[in-house]
Amino acid sequence: MYIFAVRAKVQPGKAEEFAQKWKNFYGSLARDLPGFQQAYYAADRATDTTLAVWIWSAKPDEAQLRQAMQEFSAQIRNLTAGSPSPEWYEVLQHI
Repeated sequence: MYIFAVRAKVQPGKAEEFAQKWKNFYGSLARDLPGFQQAYYAADRATDTTLAVWIWSAKPDEAQLRQAMQEFSAQIRNLTAGSPSPEWYEVLQHI
C-alpha cells in the first residue's frame, strides 16, 4: 500500500474554493486510476496550508498522475501561493 501526499499553500481564505476544485477535478478521474483506493483533502485555515492524501493499493502510473497534476495546477494557479510539495510513502503498518 502507498500514500501520496501533496502539501501546498493557498491564497488567504481560498482553502474552500481550492477544495471544491480539487474534488471536481479528481473526483471521477481518481476512480479510473489503477490502484486508487481513497483520497482526502485537508486544510489548516490559520496557516492557509493544505494537504491532499491519496491511498493506493499499488503505485499508479506516475506519468499519468503527473499529467493530471499539471492539468489541475493550470486550473488553480490563481488560488495557490507557491509550488506544491508531492511525496510518496510506502505503508509499513496500519491499524
